Amino acid sequence: MTLTITDDDIDLIEMETGLSFDEPRRLALKGYDDIQACPGSGKTTLIAAKLILLASKWNQGSNGICVLSHTNVAKFEIISRLEKHPDGRRLLKYPHFIGTIQEFVNRFLAIPYCRTVGIPVNQIDDEICCNYINSKLKWGTRKYLENKRASIGGLQVKYEKGEFVTSVPAFPSYSNSNSYQDLASIKNSLIGSGLHFYREMYEYGKAYVDTVSGASEALRSRFRIVFVDEMQDTEYFQDHLINSIFDTEYCQVQRFGDADQAIFNSGDGSNTYNDLDLPAITTSHRFNSSIAKIVSGLSSKRLTICSSHEATKDDPPNTIFVVSEKTRGQVISSFVDLCIEHIHSDEVSPIKVVGAVGNENPTALTIGEYFPNFHKSQASNNFKPQKLIDYFYKIEMASSNHKSYRLVLDGVARCYRIAGVQLSDQIGDIKPVTVDRLRRWLKDTDKLKAFNQMVLSLQFKDFTDEGVWIENLVPLIDLLELDIDNPGVSEFTSFKEREITTAEDSSSLNICSVKRNGRSVDVEISTIHSVKGETHAATLVLETQFHQYDIGQMMDYLVGVKTDSPLKRKAKFMKQLYVAMTRPKHLVCLAIDESRFSGVNRERAIQQGWNIKDLTIIASSLQHQKLEETQQERPRAAQNIEGGFTYTSRSIKNPSRDS
Repeated sequence: MTLTITDDDIDLIEMETGLSFDEPRRLALKGYDDIQACPGSGKTTLIAAKLILLASKWNQGSNGICVLSHTNVAKFEIISRLEKHPDGRRLLKYPHFIGTIQEFVNRFLAIPYCRTVGIPVNQIDDEICCNYINSKLKWGTRKYLENKRASIGGLQVKYEKGEFVTSVPAFPSYSNSNSYQDLASIKNSLIGSGLHFYREMYEYGKAYVDTVSGASEALRSRFRIVFVDEMQDTEYFQDHLINSIFDTEYCQVQRFGDADQAIFNSGDGSNTYNDLDLPAITTSHRFNSSIAKIVSGLSSKRLTICSSHEATKDDPPNTIFVVSEKTRGQVISSFVDLCIEHIHSDEVSPIKVVGAVGNENPTALTIGEYFPNFHKSQASNNFKPQKLIDYFYKIEMASSNHKSYRLVLDGVARCYRIAGVQLSDQIGDIKPVTVDRLRRWLKDTDKLKAFNQMVLSLQFKDFTDEGVWIENLVPLIDLLELDIDNPGVSEFTSFKEREITTAEDSSSLNICSVKRNGRSVDVEISTIHSVKGETHAATLVLETQFHQYDIGQMMDYLVGVKTDSPLKRKAKFMKQLYVAMTRPKHLVCLAIDESRFSGVNRERAIQQGWNIKDLTIIASSLQHQKLEETQQERPRAAQNIEGGFTYTSRSIKNPSRDS
């Protein structure tokens, strides 16, 4: 089926919403060509607008629109836009579907297949599967896997050439060894318990499409229009499965993404989006034209990025900090000084420092060389709570009430899954608890208002005392109708002391707190992967090392010396830096070692509009000044001795510390 969106339709939604769509965006709204949208281009707004326009014309009772996203964040962004419009809300119920690719595969392919062949499905969760395997391993098997450096996460089923095979870590093929037999037995027990890895659901989905007659045809018949968001991060196996179902000969399929930001794609095969030359939206609403000019050199697709905001003389100076081994520790402080001077105190977007390599490595340049207290495990995308109380501790770091509420929902939904409780989905099927099903159940049982009020009050409680935690936990458990005597629930909801016990120890939360001139600024230090999709007020990108130095390797592209598209490792560096440098609205900064910033590149960087702040020269000047002061004080020391007084000049053992 084809629904036509006209310029008159777009004019109408512009008047209704106050939005403005230029010609590239109008073409994306009216057609179904795949689109590459640059950072800050309003891709989510564009997708939501198109969905609203289609919903206003939709009259197919049993056919729907399918919207697939790569992440829950992208899904919720789209849903939140649709919830605000009466036509958009029509797409939030049957026969339409808006969800992640994983959710789509689970619901429409994998779980139906498992039901058909009698495979139980109770929980789909990598962490739960690994915990189960770990609890069942024999001592000899555990030691064997450790010696082979093999991960238990590899104990999964695969669908190959029309049949299922079990991939056993550390064993390339079948073996009669005790360790192999132990792992195979555990896998059979895992499947029998209805526990599955996320990745395995794609294998069941492949089997469903392959063995169930009419499966693909039925989905194509139901979903005549399909949109895929964040397409650049889609893995090969996801892309292949989607394409096997939604053939463009039968469906209207449009994919949105930005191949320049493909930092999550593993490279195992190639998806059918990233290598295409696509119609592009190259105007960003996030940053000004000076940042747009700088980041254009990092577009692997060689796009010239533009901005809807012209640069002015009052804009903060995008700065390259030149450092040495001795002065790396000064760069964050210098960056904060720049932010305090140029970023308004009312700015709500965060100020962040990012680097590509967060793992500790004594032989490589990592984030820890600039910020010694950095812990990658506490970065924003590595939140792995052990207990329910961890979710409440995490609330204090949430940037909005919405995120706080979401954290509590995540924790409660996990508690239900641990308890083995299941709830019905939209079409009445009983399934493991998700956040959406939890909210629906709370609403259907008239508990939502009481739950929301309870969560609001809990956000401001101090749970460092076990008595306070138990006092507030009991009514929450009662409201949720959970069995506290269940061993799993009892363990998950038990008290745990906060790992970070003092506000002053904010560095161990990867937060650097700096006070200048009466203003306090909190700067979060993160990995580049953890901030993808975010918007910052200002961003400092630290040079790190993965075999080679990333900013050093990319400097020729940043200053326009090179314009080709690099391959392999340099291509990875380019995309990572592109993601990092397109986060900020006002100010982007880099830190690079003096040995990798030649005089020629310095001159070209200045011509490109960069401000250069050489911390090595500043440190050297301060050292020289202090040495001069010491030398001037030595004669006075001799005079003081003659006068009956003793003076000892201070020796300078580590100039870099004094500077």
